[in-house]
Formats: sequence, structure tokens, C-alpha cells
Amino acid sequence: MAGAPRGSVAGVSERGEPNWQPISMLAVIAGMTDEGLRDAREQYATLLEVRPKPYVLDDATIARLKRVTAESVEWCDVYEQQLQRWRAGLLTGVV
Repeated sequence: MAGAPRGSVAGVSERGEPNWQPISMLAVIAGMTDEGLRDAREQYATLLEVRPKPYVLDDATIARLKRVTAESVEWCDVYEQQLQRWRAGLLTGVV
């Protein structure tokens, strides 16, 4: 779940602000977070496999892993803010 592209469901506006979503997008956002968690677990398992032999990872790969992980953490913050916005709002049965 690297950084979402600008203009996507979970993207960022031209002003650099997250595109806040209506509650009707809950299933989409949940799917995105589930996918990100699955990807993170797969990546972690891969890293555990190479832990005894760190020489198999070159500097460019390590730099990319750090960048992607940092972007993923940033998106976790955005998703948390989205959930807080939904919690604070009045929800109705209208979609």
C-alpha cells in the first residue's frame, strides 16, 4: 500500500490535503487497509527469510523498502483521520 496516487479514492488533493470520503466508502477504505496489512505481512515474512543473510539486499532495495514503509505509515495516519471524521459525524441511512 505504497502512496495512493493523486485523485484516487484515498488520494490527495492538489492542495496536498487528503480527499475525505463519505461513509458510503467505508467498504472501499476497509478493503484498502486490509490489502495494505496483507502486503505488509508478506513483506515482513520475506524480510524474515533474508535476515540471516543481509548481503542479499542491495542498498537500492533497502532504500526502497524504507521509502515504501514510510509512505504506508503515512497512509495509516490518513485512514485513522478518516475513521475519526466518520465517528464524529451524524450517520443516517441515506447513501
